Amino acid sequence: MTPLLATVHREVVERAPPGLREGLDWLPRTLGVSTQRGGWVEYARLAPIIGLPRFFDLPKSTRPRAVRRHVLGGFWGLTLDREADGQSLGGCSTELRHLEALWHESFVEVVGLEQASRVLADCRLSFEAGVCLERTLFALRRASLVEYATCLWLRTGWFSASTLVELERHSGARELALAERGIQELMLSLQFLDDAVDLEEDRSARGLSWPELLGQTRADFTFLSVHFASRAAETLSAAGVPLLSRWARLRAAHLWRLTPHAQRIAGPMLLLALDVNALHPRPLWSNR
Repeated sequence: MTPLLATVHREVVERAPPGLREGLDWLPRTLGVSTQRGGWVEYARLAPIIGLPRFFDLPKSTRPRAVRRHVLGGFWGLTLDREADGQSLGGCSTELRHLEALWHESFVEVVGLEQASRVLADCRLSFEAGVCLERTLFALRRASLVEYATCLWLRTGWFSASTLVELERHSGARELALAERGIQELMLSLQFLDDAVDLEEDRSARGLSWPELLGQTRADFTFLSVHFASRAAETLSAAGVPLLSRWARLRAAHLWRLTPHAQRIAGPMLLLALDVNALHPRPLWSNR
């Protein structure tokens, strides 16, 4: 594991009640995201996923606390996600409740009990709404780009909560809204690529993949990943988050180099057909 993930994971295990320690220690393997004991790094490799608050201009005194809170939220969110999709190799409900309590406690330290409880409730409700919408779309066997994006933003609203709650205390409303939008666009870019790579696996598990549900190809999804990484870079630059904007821009450039020439030519027509400019992230935190 990276030092950050390893440190927080070890802290969680060592401070847990004795009866929970083994389950928490083996949780990444139980969730099927690792073949090693405690191996979160096999699933989380990208710098913004691991330590999103590090990319923001937060006061030095609050940044370590925000990063720890983000990692705790990641443990909770990934466990919730894998459980909801039936990808866990065993029951994790007790570990999930413990992780939620730790995450909630980390919010209380910053915003107090009432707001912390509201944040956690919003995360749960958003996630549940995303799962419900996704299951409905797969049952209907059709979806639009807006519905695809909405599923993702609802299911991953928890991802930016630890950062945005801290940012809310140190920035204006416009910067907060743009930062949230940029993060959501970046998450959409990452998901497009994941769903392109996992096309066969998803088809085997569900009978249909996301690209097929939208009537697109793997190459289309790869091109859309490039587009939304570039779009995220622009939004984050406007939000005054240069480090994350630069990361998104470099990622877009890397993916573009891997994009086949034919897809580079066809891609702009795809953007017009899907009307991506009409696709606007729905704010979950900046309009609370």
